[in-house]
Amino acid sequence: MNRSHFLTIRGVLSARTVAVACLAAATVLISESSLWAQVKTQVQPQAQVKAQAQARAKKPAEKSFEDVTLDTKDGVILQCTYYPGPEKKTTVPLILLHDWDGSRTDLHPLANYLQIMLGHAVIVPDLRGHGSSVRLRNSETPIDRDKLNKLGIEAMLLDVEAVKGYLLQRNNEEKLNIEQLGVVGVGFGGTLALNWAVRDWQVRNLPTYKMGQDVKALILISPRQSFQGVNVNVALRARLILSQLSLLLVAGTQDTARYADARRIYKSFEAAHVNNDDKDAVLFYEADTSVQGIDLLYDRDLRVGEWVAGCIKTRLVDREATFPWTDRTSPLK
Repeated sequence: MNRSHFLTIRGVLSARTVAVACLAAATVLISESSLWAQVKTQVQPQAQVKAQAQARAKKPAEKSFEDVTLDTKDGVILQCTYYPGPEKKTTVPLILLHDWDGSRTDLHPLANYLQIMLGHAVIVPDLRGHGSSVRLRNSETPIDRDKLNKLGIEAMLLDVEAVKGYLLQRNNEEKLNIEQLGVVGVGFGGTLALNWAVRDWQVRNLPTYKMGQDVKALILISPRQSFQGVNVNVALRARLILSQLSLLLVAGTQDTARYADARRIYKSFEAAHVNNDDKDAVLFYEADTSVQGIDLLYDRDLRVGEWVAGCIKTRLVDREATFPWTDRTSPLK
């Protein structure tokens, strides 16, 4: 196994110490015979990982998911895949966001694992201009992601908002608990996840109706601090909001630029949690590797999937009493 070390808000700990802290409560030990072992890969070119993910997604015998079409506020027809969990009020919902130039099929192995092995409800959209989300309502002109300017890229926040709206409906049907929402972002998807989480916490609640503040945990896999003019600088200055969010951040140390991006994000969360006695609120897995993004997620030796599972267990599942289910049906309906 590649050498790696782990950081928490308390400083440097051994891999064994933090692994126990993060995963001990997760009674699932992910063995070589588990579903995760079946879908994780050796370090491979991203195109090969995509091809394998797409092949798995097409196998009818393994199908435990459904395609969902959503409309964003600005008219994008958003194509998603929904992996329903046990239909009860304690089910944890998760949103997975792919990298730039990626698609929802990239995250099918992870989504399938989180659903089947761990019992979570997972939704994965094709972000606008990616995969099958290339149309606007009442328009035949396809969305070309290479022509999106800064405002066009920032509008992807509306994609995530539409996805949350779908989960909110499932919450009101008592099929999951939106108060335990977690978001996993890979590469640019991590940038988007962080910006959207802050936006979700900035929404003003009505006196009798809660509008936001639902996302409680972020899992960011080699996130970018800045991409084509879109950055997380404003989000990182929202210290009061960051202090309310749990974070697992994963990055490879051998890619200097990407590692520096991740470390700056980590340091901002660390500062926001400086007065927090919960030592596991912010975790940074620094892997001794040059791979990033989807390749980092599925690297066989790095076992990132175990850290994702452990974070979801300790920061969301085990905190059900802290984030109880509530009916969030709008009073205007």
